[in-house]
Amino acid sequence: RTNVVVGTEDVRRRYGLYGNGQIIAIADTGLDTGDVNTLHPDLRGRVISLTRNEYDPGSFCNYNGLDDPMGHGTAVTGAAVGNGNQSGSIPGQHAYTNSYAGSAPEARLIFQASGCGPTGGLSPDLPINLYNHAYSRGARIHSNSYGDVGNGGYYYVDKESDRYTNQNKEFL
Repeated sequence: RTNVVVGTEDVRRRYGLYGNGQIIAIADTGLDTGDVNTLHPDLRGRVISLTRNEYDPGSFCNYNGLDDPMGHGTAVTGAAVGNGNQSGSIPGQHAYTNSYAGSAPEARLIFQASGCGPTGGLSPDLPINLYNHAYSRGARIHSNSYGDVGNGGYYYVDKESDRYTNQNKEFL
């Protein structure tokens, strides 16, 4: 359960933090069915936008869907903003104990589908374009799973991410 693995249950109980009022952006493989009307119940109704990453087309296995054939984007999203509805939570009462609720179960979501796995290089402008897209829609938290794009070193994606967050202090 997410509450046990990442310790969110204790944080929610101590500080009353549920993610309400927050918008989290995630760039990853895709999201569940790719259709906001048929998403998993733990995500439904809180998606602000679900878009294809137009900033780096074709760099990820030439897959252009919004759905998630790999499952990674859906798992990451569930851990971040899943509300545990399917496993017994009662979001309206902030009741998430013993459910599979994510870290911020009341946050809203901007999802940027980026394909099904790296087979090519990432554009040097990718982080900035992704972050600007999310930031302009109200997100101040961004999660992305680029994989190993720098052979374990400090690579341009890291450099550009650091530069962006340094220039936008309220963006994580």
